[in-house]
Amino acid sequence: MAEVIIRLEDISIAFDGEVILDKLNLEIKDKEFVTLLGPSGCGKTTTLRIIGGFTQQDSGNVFFAGKKINKLPPHKRNVNTVFQKYALFPHLNVFENVAFGLRISKTPKNEIPGKVKEMLKLVDLSGYENRSVSSLSGGQQQRVAIARALINHPNVLLLDEPLGALDLKLRKDMQLELKNMQQKTGITFIYVTHDQEEALTMSDTVVVMNNGVIQQIGSPQDIYNEPINAFVADFIGESNIIDGKMTEDYSVSVGSFTLPCVDPRPEAKKHVDVVVRPEDIQIVSKEEGNISGIVESSLFKGVHYEMTVNSEGKIWLIHSIDSATVGETIGMKIDSEDIHIMKKMYSWSICEPLVEKKEYHEEEQRLSFILEGKEYSVEGVLDPETDNDSRFTVRIPPEAFSFTAADEGDFNAYVESVIWKADHYEILFETEGQQTRYLASSQMDEQAGTTVGVILDAAAVRLPVSEPEETKK
Repeated sequence: MAEVIIRLEDISIAFDGEVILDKLNLEIKDKEFVTLLGPSGCGKTTTLRIIGGFTQQDSGNVFFAGKKINKLPPHKRNVNTVFQKYALFPHLNVFENVAFGLRISKTPKNEIPGKVKEMLKLVDLSGYENRSVSSLSGGQQQRVAIARALINHPNVLLLDEPLGALDLKLRKDMQLELKNMQQKTGITFIYVTHDQEEALTMSDTVVVMNNGVIQQIGSPQDIYNEPINAFVADFIGESNIIDGKMTEDYSVSVGSFTLPCVDPRPEAKKHVDVVVRPEDIQIVSKEEGNISGIVESSLFKGVHYEMTVNSEGKIWLIHSIDSATVGETIGMKIDSEDIHIMKKMYSWSICEPLVEKKEYHEEEQRLSFILEGKEYSVEGVLDPETDNDSRFTVRIPPEAFSFTAADEGDFNAYVESVIWKADHYEILFETEGQQTRYLASSQMDEQAGTTVGVILDAAAVRLPVSEPEETKK
């Protein structure tokens, strides 16, 4: 069994008060190809930089082969890095760029030509020794950067989105070449990308990250076939993610349809996310299916048809070698093992810090409160004996939020993730002032990673103030 070469223990870091990594723990084994995968801003590049020694964590420890290396500078770690911008030396030819590390490490001069030649052969650049790096294509420059990083045989090679500047065909070719290089050299590769296909193509292990937290670690097959939550399912390939209810084990309801599944009912919960991959839905007659719906679109994609089917207002995506006609009512058969039941990550938005109670009007059963610097008034039933100066929690259902342009709403927020739930978008956003997370349900598709204005419909706020069973902060 391979030994653990890098271990991150409770790594936390914040920039300008914003948490980038939150008590991250990760073990990376020797000779493994590991990919850190996630959307922009999830913390994957920061993790890479902490391993390389370019960024110092606020707390936690970094271990290399069992030894703590928190204070060890980058040049003393047996780690090399390939960046998206290859940082080649334009005044040096290919040979001298690759030989640079050997000269720095004071390798005997007579050994350098042979080592450089061997490394250029590995990256398929034999005969390019005297070329100017500025005359090379993007893919060739990347190979030079990799050769320069590998020539001193580091234990670990860090790659920060090195294929991002390449065109699609070259990027796909380089994915296979990188995997072959890793297998030939036996060096541990730690690769950062937001491209799901890259991660699934090259990796032995995929680490899915979001908001500075690891969501799931596993093989590409496990990550794709057994996603742990709706975020992973949505981020790794296309999925149908639909709200469902479970009142008993091994059975889930989606609208008026009941589907068999292999999962027990989550403890103390009935509302769940139902995840089904598009390729796992079989087109059958209406009578044979365990769900039925009307075909809204059908496109031939070369190896399969891509269809959308409206079932009770919920839009299902299907990938199938069989086709159906637009407007036709079809049955959809889904085997129980292809239905994945997931606990909802969030059900309600809970105001934190606690909302300040301003005034309670007993006759009108109306309450005034302040959220994100704006005062609201909401009707509801409270205990008249409640202290008017107390602080408390207000329940906000996801549909109470709507979005507009930045600076045009009640307050601004940063959109962290957007997941299509068959009949609405589930949007997780964080406020700029309080840095509090909220969940919204919307028909409008907001762009993850952008700042928007948020409008709160105070009439939808729920009272009394006790939290619902399925609330998760």
